[in-house]
Order: sequence, then C-alpha cells, then structure tokens
Amino acid sequence: MATFQSGFENGFGETDLYEDIAPSFFYGIKQRDKDKRAQALEQIYKTVEIWASRKNEEVAKKLFVEHLPTMLRLSVECPLEDVRTAFTRIVTMLKESGVKVPNVIHPAPSSFSRERLNNTFVSGVSQLEETSSAIFVEAFINQLRVPRLIQLLGYHPKYLQCFLRTHNFLMRGDGPLPYPDRHYIAIMAASRHRCSYLVSMQEKEFLEQNGDPTWLLGLNHIPTKLRNLLTLNKLLAHQPWHVRADTYKNLLVGPDSFSLGELAHAIVIMTHYHVLASFALGCGVNPEIDTPQGNCYEDVSQIPAFCYQGNPALGVIGSPSDSEVTDSDIVFSPASSSPAYVINKTEKFFDTTCVMTNGVETSSCSLMKTLDSVKDINFDPELETKEAMDREFHESRSVSDLDFKQPTSPLLTPQDLMKYLIDPKYGHEDIESNSALKDGEYSWEDHAFPLIDRLYSDIGYLLDEKFTLAYTLTYNKVGGQEDVNTQGFRRAIWNYIQAIKGIRHDDYNYREVNLVLDKHFKTYIRMVACFPEQITQFDFLGRIDSLRLEFSEKIHINMIVLEARLQAELLYAFRALMKYMKQ
Repeated sequence: MATFQSGFENGFGETDLYEDIAPSFFYGIKQRDKDKRAQALEQIYKTVEIWASRKNEEVAKKLFVEHLPTMLRLSVECPLEDVRTAFTRIVTMLKESGVKVPNVIHPAPSSFSRERLNNTFVSGVSQLEETSSAIFVEAFINQLRVPRLIQLLGYHPKYLQCFLRTHNFLMRGDGPLPYPDRHYIAIMAASRHRCSYLVSMQEKEFLEQNGDPTWLLGLNHIPTKLRNLLTLNKLLAHQPWHVRADTYKNLLVGPDSFSLGELAHAIVIMTHYHVLASFALGCGVNPEIDTPQGNCYEDVSQIPAFCYQGNPALGVIGSPSDSEVTDSDIVFSPASSSPAYVINKTEKFFDTTCVMTNGVETSSCSLMKTLDSVKDINFDPELETKEAMDREFHESRSVSDLDFKQPTSPLLTPQDLMKYLIDPKYGHEDIESNSALKDGEYSWEDHAFPLIDRLYSDIGYLLDEKFTLAYTLTYNKVGGQEDVNTQGFRRAIWNYIQAIKGIRHDDYNYREVNLVLDKHFKTYIRMVACFPEQITQFDFLGRIDSLRLEFSEKIHINMIVLEARLQAELLYAFRALMKYMKQ
C-alpha cells in the first residue's frame, strides 16, 4: 500500500503506478484475521477515494477499468460479510462522487431456476448448508472469489469438498505441466462446447499465472507442443472412441513432445474441462459479475430479448432456433428479466397421473413404484443370452423416441472462441452398439486408475474418490418424496450416460434404463453429456420437471452426468495410451 500512496502523492506522475498495483490491489483481504482484513479494507477505501477525486485523469480511468468490476463483484458476492459491506460502501461512495458504476446483469448464480434464486451470499448462505459456507470462505481466501459454478455445487457440500480437492490439485498443485499451460489447455477444452463462462475464467487465471498474453490471440500464437493437443482434445470432447494408439505418436515423439507424465496431466485437464462445460451449460451458470458478460452500464431491464442463445454460460449474442417465436411464447428468466427460453405449447411434458397429498401433480411417486419393482427383477448375466443382453443394451441407447437427436443447425460461435478451435463443426455422433467398450476389456478399477496414478501421482486416487461419491451420494428423496431408495435411479443415469458414450457394463441390466428414465429425462441428460451447448432453460425445466425435482436435485443429476462422462473419456484416452506404451 505504501507504493499506492507515494504514487498518488506524485499526482499520478509515476508511469509504473498502474503496473505496480494492478496484480495485488485486493490481496490484503485474502486473510482469515478479521482485524487485518479491516485494516486492508480501510486502506482500499482511502485509496479508491483518491481515485474518485481525480476521476478525470487518465491513470485513474485505467485503474477504474481494471478494478471497478471486481469491486462491484465483491459488493455482491463474497462469503465474508465484512468484505461485502465494505465494498458496498465503496461502490456507494463512487456513485456519489460521480463515477459511473456498471450494473450487475445476473445477481444469482444460475438463470435456470423456476423459482427466483437469491444471491448466494445476501443472507449468509441460508440457501445452503453451513458446511458449504466454510468451503466458500476457503475458496475466497485462496482465489479472491467463489466462482458461480462452485456456488451451485455448494448445494452438495460433500461432493464440493471432494471436487475441490481434485480441481485444486489438478490446476494448482504439484504436477508436470507449467501453470500457464494448464490454464491454456483448459481454455482449449472448454471452447469445444462454446462455454464462454469457463473460457473467460481460464483466460483470467492464465494471465494471473504470468501466461504470455499473445497466446490469447489464438492458436497461431501458441507453442507447437500445445497445438499438437488439438486433435486429441477434439476427439475426447465429442467422439472419444476414435482415440487410437497412433493418436499419441506426434505427442510423444519429436522435439515438441510431451513426457508421459505431462501428457497424462494434459488429458485429465482436457477431460475435466469438457465435463465442467457440460455442467455449466446444463445448469445455466450465469457469467461472473466481473467479466464483460456479467455487467453493463445500460439499464438491465432493457437488455435485448434473447441476448444469449438460450444459455447464459454461452455468452453468445444470437437468436433462438425457432424463427416463429412470438412475445406470448416467451417466459422470462427469473434472474435476468431477459427472455431465456421458449415454451412449446403443443407438447405436455408432465405426467399428471399421480397426485401428492397436497394436490401437487407429480410422477415422483410413480418413479418410487418403478424403483421398487426394479429391485425385484432377477438379473444374472451368466443366465442371460448374448442376444438378449445385446438387444437390451441397444434399446437403452436408442434415440428413436427422443425429442432431440442431433442439432439441426450450427451453433453461432463468437470470434473470441473460434480462435481456440479447429474443425468447429466436429461434434458428437452415436457410436454403434456393437463397437462398445466392455468393462471386462478395459475398466476404470483394473486398468485406467492404476495407469493414471502411475503416470501422474495421486490424481488417480482423487478421481476415484470423486467417482465413488458421485455414484453413491443420496439424500433418499426425489421430488418431495421422502425415504426413497434412489440407487436404481442413480445407477440408470450413470449407465445410460456411459452407454451413449460407448461403455458397456455386462453386470448391469440395461432394461432398467427405459423402466426408470422416461424419454424426456433421457433427452435432457443426453444433451448435457453430448450437446450441452444446445441446452436452454426450457430443457432444464420442461424435460425433467415431471418429477417436480427441486433445483438442488437437478444439480445433483448434472453432477452424476458429469462424472459418468468424465470416466468414459478417461477410459478411452488411457486405453489408447496403454496400447501405445506396449508397442
């Protein structure tokens, strides 16, 4: 802070003032001691007050451009109440001083809720468990933010703790890849699904890790070594079964080659960000407040209709695919006042044959009956014929009755994402049932896990812990129905996602998939796993709302999809790598 004051005393005459303070302006509040935070906050207030008094000078303008979005975010989103209060005071002071302060476009972490979601931190964390509150404080102290994606995972604190152990180890812990490279690989991975939310976050982290800014100009400006990952990244994101041993040849041989440990690290980062993009888009995560898509100087209520292509995590200016939308068809997003999805009036998604005692129409009780009946089905793979098992697997994966099979038109890709892509039209196409990878041939437990952990120490155990928790986590309720054994439901989701990714478990009765999951539910989770960039609020609400699921339960479903897809990608990636190593 001494550097600050001396610079201001010189009337902004020091040319290095802006460079000196930009990286560390807010670091004083990243500490647990409340008294020390108070001192830092008061010093920040005094400093910003000086900026405001000289708001028309060029250096002050630069400082506001750099720091005002962060100050706005901290006044709204921070798990520490004293910090929120202090920055609310700062923002108020700036407005009173005549400094133009932007408006928050989306105050809540997601636009995909039927009910209006409050800001996570306005009343402590009343919407979440206290465990999440402690996790959020740790995240803030480490990163000076609690990303909105993390806020959504906070509905499930056990999983969030496990997720953060893996994520922090992968991106910030010991590992063979340099830190800037990790974040650039994440940018390339998130771009495959056009997830502007994750790309913008990783661009910021890339620069904070002293990454070369020219790399952010596009793929022509990055080292050959990273550029060589592009084909593998494309295949893993959309058709991982096409990864072969020879895919790795140009990655492991030559002057720009990776070590095996570096390549393993890169593979886990790519797959991690592919599935995070699925989750962010599947949940409609709103842009972070301090990104260009998260704040504006215009009246928020006047944001043009369809400012996003149906999903705020895309961050794309565009229009809906239905060209005959009328004003009466539009349902407004509770978080933004902007039209976010279109209701198809001709199709009824909700099963109203079962009514709860309070008169609320739901099919969650019929799901309970189905789950009970599934438990009574006798299944012994030793007694089943191959033809019967093949037929059940094929029928579980059939898309003939699904509402959404393949995109009918290309998605608009903004230039700021196109620069990170090769072959942007390449996407998911269903693998033939007879080409599926059977877990007896290559499984997570017996093959992929030991290889990953040998090449990149400890990450295998962290991933295994996360898979197990996602598969087993239950609250024993569905859509308001208590004391429900959800094992069959969770198992059907996991195995269906892996089936459409070409992974087959011969000890699973695939008849359960079509018994437990209706076509609308299957459509939605298939979109999350394969076409997340196509998801709108209507999909999140309409397609899976027959169960009258709570918002947190839909987050839980997307967590299961995330982990099932991640494991499938890793199986293909490391099966091919194992074959290469044996050559």
